[in-house]
Amino acid sequence: MTRPYAPGYRIPTDLLLKAYASGVFPMAESATDPEVFWV
Repeated sequence: MTRPYAPGYRIPTDLLLKAYASGVFPMAESATDPEVFWV
């Protein structure tokens, strides 16, 4: 599996707002986890 974004990548505001509006949310296993997945 490949990562679509490099480590340290910041999710653009417009993408985040569109995701929230669609009911999709970025999540991590913990506050210090560098990996984010979409739920």
